[in-house]
Amino acid sequence: VFHQKIDYAPAEVSTRYGISGVKVRISYSQNKKGRAISETYKIS
Repeated sequence: VFHQKIDYAPAEVSTRYGISGVKVRISYSQNKKGRAISETYKIS
């Protein structure tokens, strides 16, 4: 069971060679003091 909040953000860009897509995953976790930490990973 996962206890993290995860968001996804797909994006597309049009170039002269075609359309390229990027999917970004944002993972929110909490440190020991209870503050939110976010990490972003890009997959192209």
